[in-house]
Amino acid sequence: MDRRSFVHEATLSLEPGVDRGAPGAAITMALCGHWEHTPPCRWPHNSQLVNVSGASWLRTIFVSTAEDEPAIRLEIEAALSSSSDWSVLDSGPGTLSVADSALAARLLAGPHL
Repeated sequence: MDRRSFVHEATLSLEPGVDRGAPGAAITMALCGHWEHTPPCRWPHNSQLVNVSGASWLRTIFVSTAEDEPAIRLEIEAALSSSSDWSVLDSGPGTLSVADSALAARLLAGPHL
């Protein structure tokens, strides 16, 4: 099975007081069933939220086959659209950067279903 790393990026507007980990937790719920789960993951991933110019920028790096990529992106989109605690301003594929390479390698090397 040929697995590789992909990136999904979203720009969010979080409501005041929202837990900054909530969008990433929503993605983990969608992909893994719960944010606290036992390994291995079917689709190992990592989400990181940073503030950029008043908006929140969420980058999710995930590992899958090319065949599973569209389904995973749909799950991510559905998870991000399912909450009233934030609005999705923009969402879609991103590019794996050099800075992501260590994390991507760790996700690829980890245990998988």
